Amino acid sequence: MIAADRSEIREWFEKGVAEGYKYMLIVYDRMEYPENSDSPYYCKTAEGAEKAVSGFSGDELSKVMEVYDLSMGMEVQLAEKRAWHLPGRKTEEERAADFHYATAEMMYDGTWPSYEEAEKDPARMKADAAHYWGEAVKLDHTLAALRLGLLYAVGEGVEKNHEKALELFETAANAGHIRAFEMLCLFYWRGLGVQYDLAQAARWAAKAARHTEYCLITAKRLRDNPEQLRDNLFGYVCLTIAAEAGEAWAAPLIDRMFEDGGMPVSREEADRLIQKADMEGGIE
Repeated sequence: MIAADRSEIREWFEKGVAEGYKYMLIVYDRMEYPENSDSPYYCKTAEGAEKAVSGFSGDELSKVMEVYDLSMGMEVQLAEKRAWHLPGRKTEEERAADFHYATAEMMYDGTWPSYEEAEKDPARMKADAAHYWGEAVKLDHTLAALRLGLLYAVGEGVEKNHEKALELFETAANAGHIRAFEMLCLFYWRGLGVQYDLAQAARWAAKAARHTEYCLITAKRLRDNPEQLRDNLFGYVCLTIAAEAGEAWAAPLIDRMFEDGGMPVSREEADRLIQKADMEGGIE
């Protein structure tokens, strides 16, 4: 637990910048009283910071709680649950991408410290978030690609553009983000920004189905929001996994999916598509 409050860390951060340091470690000293147990340790080089962290790790009386990069934005790092910007682990470009991503997250949530209360207009916050996620995407931040894709899919902060959303989801999917698998299944299943392709949708659903925990969470979301059952191949896959896991509520929901033409294909055809995709190994 960090004993120093954020106002103290701000002062230490600003002091380190003024004195020309590049990194600041917040060090907990077990020999001091809890209310006065944290102190800053400054380093002028990446190598020095790496060595300092390694040195403190072998000290039974001290522990590094946080690592601040003094060349990055202070407020972004202060807003993190635990700042840990250890040099040498990432390139400057990767750190910049992380900075843009974190900035966008706070703007989207309305927690960006520079916002005045009067400025917390939802449309502006989403537009600001889209801009910074876009900057992160330019630096190959794949989770930012997923988040920006979701904005393009619904037209939040940017003009709705299914083709652009699809491109971003493909980038995120190639990096292994499961939510992107789900979105690509949806886009191919409904022909959003791409030609309607049930087989391709099934392949993405099969790839996502390998992540059982994610599918079970999605199935429970459908249980709690049954209006989302209609025309949902990915939902069918998730509910099937839930039924196989012994969830008694899953089977009746599957029956409801196919009532009154709720799905564009029969249950038998949906099973055939998924089984064929599964045999082919999904999307590689």
